[in-house]
Amino acid sequence: NLTPGRSYYFVETEAPEGYVTPTGDAAKTAPQAVEKGKVTPAALSFEMSNTEEGKGSAMLTKKGANNAALAGAKFDLYMVKTGDETADTKVNTDSLVTGTDGKITVDNLTPGRSYYFVETEAPEGYVTPSGDAAKTAPQAVEKGKVTPAALSFEMSNTITSIKVSKVDVTDDKELEGAHIQILDKTGKVVEEWDSTKETHEVEGLKTGVTYTLSETVAPEGYALTTNTTFKLNADGTLDTAATTTTVNKEGVLLVEDARIYASVKKLRSNNGTKTDKFVEGATLSIHVGSADGALAKDLLTGEDASWTTADAAKTVSLAAGKHVLVEDAAPSKLAKYWSIAEPISFEVTTSGKVTDANGSALADNTVTMYDEFNLSLYDEDEENTKLSDTPKPKRNTTPTPTATVTPTATPTPTRTVTRTPDVRTGDEQNAAIPFALGVLALAAIGWILIQEKKRRRS
Repeated sequence: NLTPGRSYYFVETEAPEGYVTPTGDAAKTAPQAVEKGKVTPAALSFEMSNTEEGKGSAMLTKKGANNAALAGAKFDLYMVKTGDETADTKVNTDSLVTGTDGKITVDNLTPGRSYYFVETEAPEGYVTPSGDAAKTAPQAVEKGKVTPAALSFEMSNTITSIKVSKVDVTDDKELEGAHIQILDKTGKVVEEWDSTKETHEVEGLKTGVTYTLSETVAPEGYALTTNTTFKLNADGTLDTAATTTTVNKEGVLLVEDARIYASVKKLRSNNGTKTDKFVEGATLSIHVGSADGALAKDLLTGEDASWTTADAAKTVSLAAGKHVLVEDAAPSKLAKYWSIAEPISFEVTTSGKVTDANGSALADNTVTMYDEFNLSLYDEDEENTKLSDTPKPKRNTTPTPTATVTPTATPTPTRTVTRTPDVRTGDEQNAAIPFALGVLALAAIGWILIQEKKRRRS
């Protein structure tokens, strides 16, 4: 029903599925005119070809610390479901892994369908994201294009990070001067540093690997701590079940050191018999290396390790090394009876133990020095003093009357001798009383001396 003499052309407005819809002049056929003056004009014949639409492609770029290209990340690519499809479809069979340029490229994607990447494993030293954080936003491949624009995806990984703090085990105070190492499972040092007053941050440790935290040098006055271990989960958090290192509430790994303490006891010995009695008033000092070495420092107080003994043990914090305990002066009280003890060598080990000169561990880290008290000389002096100070009782010099014999005349031839009774006068009886009292006084003084001697011995 075309009008004779008029020209006609076709314009393609939509190509079949899978083909490109042409545009502009390519969408038009050349015009043709219907013959005029014909009973049956010849039919106009037009022909047009469609180009099959091209497949899409996707490129993912993986970045790490400082936006550097990150190799070794593993991904899967999914096509979003449509229509009656019940689930998104995984496109790849094997894991897609970023190359040294941090990129993954996937071709032959269906035009008009949407795709997204999911990270399944981060490179070593990086956190593997989870949930929505592991996915890229979906993008659709252009439909009806000879060469659809490549889909471009980008994802960054967070590097693993832990913090380590060197602290006093009693108060969590930060300690300077320790040398700390982190070792991998082969014993290789992957990080080492000297502690300061600040926590130390370590980045890039692998997840799922057990590391050892080791102290090789302790701060002065502290014992080397034992090695501990820790492990990171895939998301970068600490695997507490596989971690023996102490972790504080902020998630900081703690290398805990205990201060080294030595205890000094000054005890009494009586004529070679050791007692558990403390000696008060002696002057002691601890020297470094030898008896004439420099005075050691009590690292807890910062003062010289020199003191006057009391009725208790003295506790000092010392640096590791060899030391000598010296008695500088015997107790001033009863000084003539005390003997100054010989110096005692001992060592404070890096493990916090105190040993004697032969390397044997001392119980409770205690160095015991005995002062000899000459009890025999003291007893002798005490006896002499008491005897010289005790008044002697006076003897009664009044002569005792003697009995007389008086002959008595009797009418019988037998001679009888009769003794006159020994009768004392009142003055004579009074003279005997002081003598008796003197004897009693001597007995009492003797008893007191015995009790005093027992008390002084104790």
